[in-house]
Amino acid sequence: MKATSARLTDAAMAYVKKKNLTAVSVDTPEMACCGVADVMSATVSKGLPKKDPVVYKKCDDRGVAIYYPYYTEVEGECIVIDAEKVLGITRLFVANGLMEI
Repeated sequence: MKATSARLTDAAMAYVKKKNLTAVSVDTPEMACCGVADVMSATVSKGLPKKDPVVYKKCDDRGVAIYYPYYTEVEGECIVIDAEKVLGITRLFVANGLMEI
């Protein structure tokens, strides 16, 4: 189902607030070698989108602007952005992304 909104989990919101970010953006999918776009577990960048601004929609969650590609496929209608910490490095990612077909 195509995403119609986006939200941050509590862990992601804590990270965003700690870093004093006012905007995050879901990275546009890259084409894989087999010709299928990689959307599952898409990464999320800090700040405004850096490429293809025409394909992004904007959503606000508790004062943080979230930009995501309008064609993002997710379970449900809302993109859920979560944070994970591995070896002391925190990364934001789309927790409920589906693979584009």
